[in-house]
Amino acid sequence: MAGDRGDGALRERVLEASASGLWQPPDSVTTDTGHGLLVQYPSWAYTRLVLARFAVGDAADVGAALDRVLEAARGLDLDDGVDEVTCEVVLGSPTGYADALAARGSRVVDTVDVLALDLTAPLPDPGPVDDRVGLAWVDDVELARGFAEVARAGFGGEPSTEERLVANAAEGRRTVPAGEGGRAVALLDGRVVAGGGVTVEGEVARLWGAAALPEHRGIGAYRAVLHERLRHARDHGATLALVKGRIATSGPILLRYGFAAFGREDTHQLPLGGRPGR
Repeated sequence: MAGDRGDGALRERVLEASASGLWQPPDSVTTDTGHGLLVQYPSWAYTRLVLARFAVGDAADVGAALDRVLEAARGLDLDDGVDEVTCEVVLGSPTGYADALAARGSRVVDTVDVLALDLTAPLPDPGPVDDRVGLAWVDDVELARGFAEVARAGFGGEPSTEERLVANAAEGRRTVPAGEGGRAVALLDGRVVAGGGVTVEGEVARLWGAAALPEHRGIGAYRAVLHERLRHARDHGATLALVKGRIATSGPILLRYGFAAFGREDTHQLPLGGRPGR
């Protein structure tokens, strides 16, 4: 697929699928600002307030549209300590969006490559995996607990509640057999050491939340989980896998596996009190 990046139709498909993806757990709250969606995530999430799908619309310019979003965000009923909004400068963002964020005091906190893989071809070889590594899908509370521990090590956030672990296990028992995806884990001596999620939406498989415990990297657990999620997606009708890989960690692994990069995106943290610096 790496050689197909110049294919206009393929690129449009990747960009469309990338732009339409938005993670919204049941306990999140969404507000339409007129220039995008403000998503308030629960306390267990590592990101608390996100501006998604930013667009200029009828604003005079990007800066004016962003100021209206900030005004709307300040009017929300926010939890204590939430004083910033996470803004993703995605491939389809308006020209000048990054500059407008920087002018209002944002800082770049993450950079990812938008990566895609053609699932109509045979899956690539995942490479060497330690013989002791086993694979499973989260369908009980202990596997859900292990997945949550790996995710927290990789992304931060608060520990999961027992209620949430029970809900995640129940979700897995429903979605995995239905071919809708779920949370795959790698186990070493009975302990979850890596994990990652996949959501199958028609012909598109969205990979998310993959991480490995730092002390167990290098044994192939991350790659094994990647391969298992892609196998599940392909076997249930997906023809395109999409993921956003961090350039310093997962991105290089995904590229070596066979994914192709379609562009780079930055995530900014913007203070809610941000004002133009000029």
